[in-house]
Amino acid sequence: MTKKLASFFIVLTFLAVPLVSLAQSPGAEKSVANLNLADIADESIVVLSTDEGGVAGYVHQQYAFLCSGQWEIVDHYGAPIDPKDRNLLLSERRMCSQRTFSDDGSED
Repeated sequence: MTKKLASFFIVLTFLAVPLVSLAQSPGAEKSVANLNLADIADESIVVLSTDEGGVAGYVHQQYAFLCSGQWEIVDHYGAPIDPKDRNLLLSERRMCSQRTFSDDGSED
C-alpha cells in the first residue's frame, strides 16, 4: 500500500508542477491595470494582446486607446494594427472627441 501511495504522489507531483509554473509566469499580454499613465501620452494606442488566427494575416488584437485620461478598450479582428499608424490614430482621436462631446451632454 505504501508503494502505491508513493507512486500516486509522484504522479500527482509531475502533473501539478507544470500547472503551478504556468500560474506564476507572467504572460506576454498586458493589462490596463498594469499600465503606467505617466509613461503613456494621451491619445496613444497600446496593444494589449495579439492572437494569431487560422488564416494568414488575420489576427485578433485587443488594444487600449488613452482618451481624455480614460482607457478605451478595442477588440480588433483583421490585419494586425500598427499603434503608430497615423490613420488609425486620427480615427481613434475622432471617436474620442465624439465620445467626449456626447458625454458632456452637449449632443442629443
